[in-house]
Amino acid sequence: MGDGGMLLFMEHHGGEDAGETVKLSQLSDHQNELIAELSAYREQHAGLTEVLGSTGLLQETLWQQKQELIRKLKEKESLEHVLEKERAVFQTTQIRLNSLEHQLMEKDDIQKELSRQKALLELNLQEIEDKLKNQEEQLLLQKLSLEAEIRSRDLHVRHWQLQAEVNKVHQSPCVLSVSDQERLDELRSQLEQTHEEAVTRLKRHLKSHFTLREAELQKQFSGQLSAVRRQHADQLEALSTHIQSKLHQLDGDAISMVDGSSYTSGDSVTNQLRKQEVTDIIHRLQTELKAVLEQHLVLLEQRHLQDSSTDNVEHNKTDHLKNMADEVEEEAVMEANSSINVLNKVKHLLLREYTSALKVLVGGWHTGLKERLQGVSDNLREAWCQEESALNTKDMAEIARSHNALAELLHIRGKMVSQLKALEHEAVEFHRNSVMRLHSELQGEHEQVVDRVEQMKNSVAEGATIATLQAQLDRMTQEARRFPSDTAGMAELRKELEIKHAKEMEELRRYFEQKCADVEKRYSEEVFSQHSRKLSDSSASSAEELVSDMYYGAGDHGQQKLPPLTHICETFTGEPNYK
Repeated sequence: MGDGGMLLFMEHHGGEDAGETVKLSQLSDHQNELIAELSAYREQHAGLTEVLGSTGLLQETLWQQKQELIRKLKEKESLEHVLEKERAVFQTTQIRLNSLEHQLMEKDDIQKELSRQKALLELNLQEIEDKLKNQEEQLLLQKLSLEAEIRSRDLHVRHWQLQAEVNKVHQSPCVLSVSDQERLDELRSQLEQTHEEAVTRLKRHLKSHFTLREAELQKQFSGQLSAVRRQHADQLEALSTHIQSKLHQLDGDAISMVDGSSYTSGDSVTNQLRKQEVTDIIHRLQTELKAVLEQHLVLLEQRHLQDSSTDNVEHNKTDHLKNMADEVEEEAVMEANSSINVLNKVKHLLLREYTSALKVLVGGWHTGLKERLQGVSDNLREAWCQEESALNTKDMAEIARSHNALAELLHIRGKMVSQLKALEHEAVEFHRNSVMRLHSELQGEHEQVVDRVEQMKNSVAEGATIATLQAQLDRMTQEARRFPSDTAGMAELRKELEIKHAKEMEELRRYFEQKCADVEKRYSEEVFSQHSRKLSDSSASSAEELVSDMYYGAGDHGQQKLPPLTHICETFTGEPNYK
């Protein structure tokens, strides 16, 4: 507008001078500069206005963040306070658990001490029982002796009383009325009848008792007798087999020697005689051994009858030991029952204490968690109220903050619920493990008590078995003490047989030596006569006859030269061994 005006003004006033034109141009330039400065100032003012507006928004944002931090710090302080409370509860619970563990250890020590005292008491009880058993046996013997003495004295007193009554009767006048005589006859008949009934019952009882006892003794005796018979039969068979083998060997050697010497009719007769002698010796030995065996059987029968009283005493001892074993077993069962009752009481007491401690612990945990959940619920309620107020005011920033706070509170609540579930699961697992451990410990204690009772029963049974074996060993020792005489008799018999056999072998050796000497003498005489005949006769026929006479001589002599039999007979001069 200024430039156009100036041009129009210059066109209308073309006649103005150049000075005014220059001034106008300068003024227009100055005006343009001022307009430019004004526009720059306006732009700067607009920028400052924008900057001032943004600074106010930033301050408001900072104030909101500051308020949020203050609120979070307050929540942190409340959570720290709750954590401190829970930590204090945890420490108290830990102290309580330590005290419970200490109490359990003390109870274990007390139980060990009680077990040790129980073992000592059992040993003392065993010693007392042994002493009481010895005293009981002594008192029983004294009782038996005193009862026997009392019975003997009663019998003496009764005898004296009857003797006095008899004397009185003899001294009193012997005048009886008819009624007294009838009464005495009736009384005598009653007494005789009563006596007969008593004797009959006694006989029947004794017969049954002795029948049973005789059957038992007969069974035992038959077993022992069969064993002894088997033993003697085996010994007799072995001895007979050995003797027969030796005699057959000697017989075979003698027959081989006789056959080797080529005896004729005289040698066969000698062989038959030798066989007959051997047969007689075997028969005689068998007869003697049978007689010895019968003597042994008779001795065993007598000894068995003598040992019947010993068997009765051993039977009484066995019954006494069985009664004592039953009493000890009953005491062991009673002690086991008392131990089981004590263990059950301890179990119930520990379970009660454990349950109470667990309730206190879980109650404290649940209380703390409930308080935390209540605080979170209150915070959620406040956040919902703030969100509703923000929705009413339609403040988007406040709505976003409310949503974030609600999400955070919901996350905290979910975490606390999961912690509560985990804590409850841990408490249940801990309770289950504790109950299982306590049950296993009590089960182990119960098994130990049962094993101890079984061991006591086994020891009692072993004691009874040992007593029975000891009684049998004593009886066998007594029987073995009686057997040395029989063994000595067998040894003497064997010695006599060996001496007799050696004597017979010596006679046989002498017989064969004599026969050998006679044969050698006849042979030397034959050779000498043949040599003398050879020297006197020089013809060939005589020489052939001499040779034939040397090797095929006539008469009762041998057909060939007999070997010397002395070294053969010397092999049988030693004493035979029947072992």
